[in-house]
Amino acid sequence: AAAVEGVIYAVGRDGLILRRTSEGWSSMTSPTTRNLRAVHGKIANNIWAVGDGGVMLRYNGTAWQQMNAPDQQYWECPTVYV
Repeated sequence: AAAVEGVIYAVGRDGLILRRTSEGWSSMTSPTTRNLRAVHGKIANNIWAVGDGGVMLRYNGTAWQQMNAPDQQYWECPTVYV
């Protein structure tokens, strides 16, 4: 989980992405069904999540988008730091 600008983001199995605001927890739409292992960010429009099979997601403040690795490289991503 990561706290970014007063909002907590958590990731998990099968592409699960949760967000906690003062209103409580809610699910976010995920572009993947792969297990997500880590999430990190410093500002609300640049949050990253990584997981199994080299999946990389970026939250732009509006929606999560799957990112492609440079030159279609493949690696496992157990953690992320922005």
